[in-house]
Amino acid sequence: MTDRSVFENILAGFWKEGVYLVSDAKDAIMSSARIIFAQRGYEGAGVDSIVRSAGVSKGAFYWHFHSKFDLFKRVMEDEVDRIVSYLADGSAQGEDVIAMSVRKGEGFLQLLWKERDSLSLWLELRLLAHRGVEGMRDLTGSLRSRMMGEMRRVLAEAGGLPDGMEEVLCILFDGIMFNLWVWFDVEDAVALWRRSCGVLFGGEAL
Repeated sequence: MTDRSVFENILAGFWKEGVYLVSDAKDAIMSSARIIFAQRGYEGAGVDSIVRSAGVSKGAFYWHFHSKFDLFKRVMEDEVDRIVSYLADGSAQGEDVIAMSVRKGEGFLQLLWKERDSLSLWLELRLLAHRGVEGMRDLTGSLRSRMMGEMRRVLAEAGGLPDGMEEVLCILFDGIMFNLWVWFDVEDAVALWRRSCGVLFGGEAL
């Protein structure tokens, strides 16, 4: 295949009904991949099925993404962007740090309950990292580091928690989060979060 034919094949992925759709192609791939990764898992999601669902060519896929792993990484980075945006919500200004921690946790559990695909993606990433799938442990570490950094920043602005408490809070939240849809519905999860935070922070349920 000549360089020109390769280039033309890539361009074909951006051409639909007479209009070039470079950014639209990327958005379509990301949107389709998020759903397919959540429903079929990383290993069950093929590039062919993703581009078919997105309505683009493989040329468009490889223009925007180096590999399926690169796409999964970007999908998970988008998930982190959503979490960071939620944590950084300025409505907590002036609120007690413990009350803010409880409220933010409750809100995030409710968000995950509505966004089941998001929860499935985080479960999938954890399982892949646990199984030692190439690149997944490093990806998990980098994403978690970013979220922890943002959480520490937000908590510090609200007065801060004792040293090491953020880590305990995260472990506590993870245990509840990963049991949503399994043992808990959202009301049970929120109630357990409140009780657990009460014991953690003050020795009694909130």
